[in-house]
Amino acid sequence: MLLACTYGMVLLDGEKSTSERLLQGYLTNDLLVMDGNVWIGTGGNGLIYYDMKKQTTEIFTTESGLPSNFVNSIAYAGGYLWLGTENGLCRFDPKNKTGQTYSTIFPLSHVSYNFNAHCKLKNGQLIWGTSNGAVLFNPSDLYQLQPQGKIYFQDLFISGRSIRDSAAVQPDTPLDSLQNLKLRYDQNSITLELIPINAMADVKFSWKMDGLDKEWAQISNHNKLTYTNIPTGTYTLKMKMYDSSLSQVIAERQLLIRVTPPFWETTWFRLLALAFVAGILYFSLHFYINRLKQRHSEDKARFFTNTAHEIRTALTLIKAPIEELNKESNLSKLGRHYLSMATEQAGHLSSVATQLLDFQKTDIGKGQLSLKMIDIVELIPIAYPCLNLLQRAGTSN
Repeated sequence: MLLACTYGMVLLDGEKSTSERLLQGYLTNDLLVMDGNVWIGTGGNGLIYYDMKKQTTEIFTTESGLPSNFVNSIAYAGGYLWLGTENGLCRFDPKNKTGQTYSTIFPLSHVSYNFNAHCKLKNGQLIWGTSNGAVLFNPSDLYQLQPQGKIYFQDLFISGRSIRDSAAVQPDTPLDSLQNLKLRYDQNSITLELIPINAMADVKFSWKMDGLDKEWAQISNHNKLTYTNIPTGTYTLKMKMYDSSLSQVIAERQLLIRVTPPFWETTWFRLLALAFVAGILYFSLHFYINRLKQRHSEDKARFFTNTAHEIRTALTLIKAPIEELNKESNLSKLGRHYLSMATEQAGHLSSVATQLLDFQKTDIGKGQLSLKMIDIVELIPIAYPCLNLLQRAGTSN
């Protein structure tokens, strides 16, 4: 004998007067043995399938489509398990392991079924004891209306404030007709409130944000979905509405959400920043190169200046003995010629050294203007033939 106890399920051997605890930790309300295995209705843990050979369990709860986790009675008819729960009747398919409720039939869906208060009549009807009297029906005559409905946007909260109260995010269309939502980077927390329209009671919702979520949210009766700290980018929020048995999707809807990045993360700002940095590097390199050229020019001018000073110093030391030699009267004619040539070249070198020094003064901006009186008439015979040659060359071209 199998006994449903407050602490689990027990197998009692009457011949040997021994008992074996097969399942513990569950408040078992009713048992149904089918094909050598056991279906167990529990108080708070849903429906449990127990495999006698493997001694394994499989649990089905409201997440599997049951109207309640308190299963008070179990019956079998027409190839289905009929579960009397605290929140109505459920037809459970043991093959597909899916549940179906009858939310449109008030006597079956809005009452609490009593413990073990059921019976199958000879004509195939089932009679159940409930919190609202006895319910009698034929399982083959029950049918479920095709679920219908629509997901309606009741309200949208952005950063904790309703979109209806925010002038900065007022959409151009009614809230329920909203298909695209554009938000700033500091408006990246949203809460969307959903309600079913023209749908049966006990519908459930699930949602997924493409680009952010990897899986769909757990199906539940919560009608508010919340996302916080949404990164910048474009996302598609998908929503589904299920019937109470979770066996069919009643309606689907989606909302395109775009969170714009701050200006410092935009492409044009990055291009401007890159161009600015490149410009700084270019001008810095250009300045560095010009500075090197200037230093090189200064070094050359300094070299020429030092060389000119050395030459002038040496020439000064040379010219003094030459001038003393020119005062000698017993020099030969050839010796005086050579001495005159040396004096002339010494003067020429002194003039070149002076020009180098003048070049250095001009380069550093300390040169002085030197004016000289000349006869312009003497320059005309020299310049006039050159002008004639230029005029002839221009005429021939």
